[in-house]
Amino acid sequence: MARLFLDMDGVLTDFDTQFERWFGKKVKVWLYKTDAGFRDTIDRHLAAAPEEFWADMPWMPGAEEFWTEMVPGRPSSCRARTSPRRAAPANGAG
Repeated sequence: MARLFLDMDGVLTDFDTQFERWFGKKVKVWLYKTDAGFRDTIDRHLAAAPEEFWADMPWMPGAEEFWTEMVPGRPSSCRARTSPRRAAPANGAG
């Protein structure tokens, strides 16, 4: 069976808005990629984030409609992917 993998953060869901809402800090991708101290701070917040942080993330404009069109009745054939941490989770997802 073919599978479709879709990126969540900034594609399907609005990670930046959710992070600022939960932690009161703006995420700057360029700073995350270049500043180890900033990256460690963000990673610590994400490591402590409850499941609701990910589950309640708002959709990007048009993403919910896209998901509905692409995945009608076939949720087992699609996976939404995110990389909140550099270490891979034990179940291989993420």
